[in-house]
Amino acid sequence: MPLYAGPKGGTVVGGSGSISQPDANTTQVQQNSQRLAVQWDSFNVGANERVNFYQPSSSAWVLNQILDQNASVIRGQINANGNVILVNGNGVYFSSTAQLSVGSLVASGLGLSTENFMAGQLKFERQAGTSGRVVNRGVIQAATGGSVSLLGASVENSGTIVANAGRIHLGVGERITLDFDGDGLMRFAVDEALREQIDGLDTAILNTGELRAEGGQVVLEGRVARDVFAHVVNNEGVIKAGRIDNAGGVIRLVGFGGSESSVLNSGTLDAAGRDASSTGGQVHVLGERVALTGNALVDASGAQGGGEILIGGDYQGKNPDIPNAERVFVGSGVRIKADAIERGNGGKVILWADGDTRYFGSISARGGAVGGNGGFVEVSGKQRLAFAGAVDLSASDGQQGSLLLDPDNLYISNTDPAAGQLELVSGPFEANDQIDDYWVNTATLAAVSGNVTLLAGNDVIFLSDLSMAAQGAADTLTLNAGHAITMNGHGITTVGSLSMTAGAGGVTGIGASSVGVDFSITSGGAVSQSGAQTLTVAGTTTLAAGSNTITLNNANNFGGTVTIT
Repeated sequence: MPLYAGPKGGTVVGGSGSISQPDANTTQVQQNSQRLAVQWDSFNVGANERVNFYQPSSSAWVLNQILDQNASVIRGQINANGNVILVNGNGVYFSSTAQLSVGSLVASGLGLSTENFMAGQLKFERQAGTSGRVVNRGVIQAATGGSVSLLGASVENSGTIVANAGRIHLGVGERITLDFDGDGLMRFAVDEALREQIDGLDTAILNTGELRAEGGQVVLEGRVARDVFAHVVNNEGVIKAGRIDNAGGVIRLVGFGGSESSVLNSGTLDAAGRDASSTGGQVHVLGERVALTGNALVDASGAQGGGEILIGGDYQGKNPDIPNAERVFVGSGVRIKADAIERGNGGKVILWADGDTRYFGSISARGGAVGGNGGFVEVSGKQRLAFAGAVDLSASDGQQGSLLLDPDNLYISNTDPAAGQLELVSGPFEANDQIDDYWVNTATLAAVSGNVTLLAGNDVIFLSDLSMAAQGAADTLTLNAGHAITMNGHGITTVGSLSMTAGAGGVTGIGASSVGVDFSITSGGAVSQSGAQTLTVAGTTTLAAGSNTITLNNANNFGGTVTIT
């Protein structure tokens, strides 16, 4: 009896099939039933070896339960016309020479019982005392519409995984369930957070390679107990899931439980529309702490309209289906794009944190070149906001878009927030709770065209003059403070209209200002100008302060009707 390499000790324990080795380098599994379960003493594939699964249809599944006390090492080929599951609680490792061509693949360091598999239930659970690590450095190719899922107590990819029109999942947790949606595509859910660190690694899910699911979906999701890993999800590579024929185009990075950060992205997240008929796709980067660093690119542009990019949360943090971050950081080299390229409206970009957001990068949500309006961008930290990045909401053949900034207290200053050590190379989440260090930078704000809303739960506080030179006559600058707008003798210059709303603290200390169209103040407190400063308004002026005082200077120049109530 010759001594074969490759998988050893295969026994059929569910369904109908047979195992043969026609030569020293080939293992052949003939599957006769739609579901086949095989137990192996070991499952290793050398660089010159191959394992071929012959399955009755592309919808057939084979479970390979590997009982080895060591990780399975795949250096050669695995080929299948259907769907293959490899389960080894001690890990699965695909080397740089590994080549897989399958309908779909699940490689798991979490256990799956034969009984559940034969009953059609793909419920994976970590086994006590096992490492559960899954690593890919090779090339894994699923059939068009198929899926690739790497599941474990830690997952790493530095190779290439392709599942066009299908799905790619990298998942870490204590329990994970795979299922099918209405389109027959695989989806997964992390049912329970991982409770203990397995490998001494600092990152649960790490991608430094390429994940490509054009017309499909890529999801990296890890949920771990607090302090098990420093980082839950870290993408340093390239993830592409472009929309094709307005299908697919979804990328989700979701991580909760890390001690230092939840989700880091310094690579490329590309969900752009790939053809002339498509809008941009959807990119969600969600976790307790989210950072985009280095030269990261997030792209959800499309020929017929921009897509959706959510970093840390949705609009004003109010979407119950989107978990909010506590901290968000976007570095100066980061580009975020949700443009309409040919025609249509720019997309939606949200940066949200319940705590603080520090933004230094560039966002574009432009309207189409031959028709369409600019999109919508929100950059908000509910408690604190440092805004010193660029936002492009332009539209060459339509209306400009809108920008919302929405912290608790909004400081407007020409001081560079970086001077307050807020853009830190050593760590984007180093604590800085000095509220006076969190500015909205006047230079970057002045460069924004379109409608701009500065919304503060408490106060809007001016420490510098603000000139909105990039706005057009049709655009409006809106200031809305729950308590007070305190201008400290500083002024505002606009090309378009200016609207100011304040609570009981009023609007005080208005400096020399010029409003290009209409001007309005609605205040629950007093309204006053500073010293002999002048106010020039080209259009109508409406001032409403109820029974509170309105103090104006004699030198003001009102070009239209003035209404005071």
